[in-house]
Amino acid sequence: MDVWIGFFDFSLAVACLISIVGSLIILYLVLFEFDNLMGRFRNSKAISVRKGFVDSFWGRWFIVGTMCAMVTFSNKQIRQGALDREDYENLPRWLVWLFRGVMSLALFWLVSMVILIEVGESMGWMSK
Repeated sequence: MDVWIGFFDFSLAVACLISIVGSLIILYLVLFEFDNLMGRFRNSKAISVRKGFVDSFWGRWFIVGTMCAMVTFSNKQIRQGALDREDYENLPRWLVWLFRGVMSLALFWLVSMVILIEVGESMGWMSK
């Protein structure tokens, strides 16, 4: 039983670390690279519709999250017209990989939290 509790604590710590790393990357982009990012997505409809959110910190966070999702699932976004093909093709590869990495961290975190909650409830570590 102690081994499973140790594994649960370790898994929870890893999931928290992933959340912190992803949040710090987004925070950097919001605070220091936001204007540069807005210039790179100037033709994309999904970003131009959200320009009203630019005035607040959380609005900028939301816009950067939207950019991450659009770049990660670029084929679908280009077909739907939300992401401009020219904007996507002119993005530096490091930025594409950064956006995809952040989105992968977020999806991994979500899946690991669901698994940890289910395992925790089934093992009796968490009350229902």
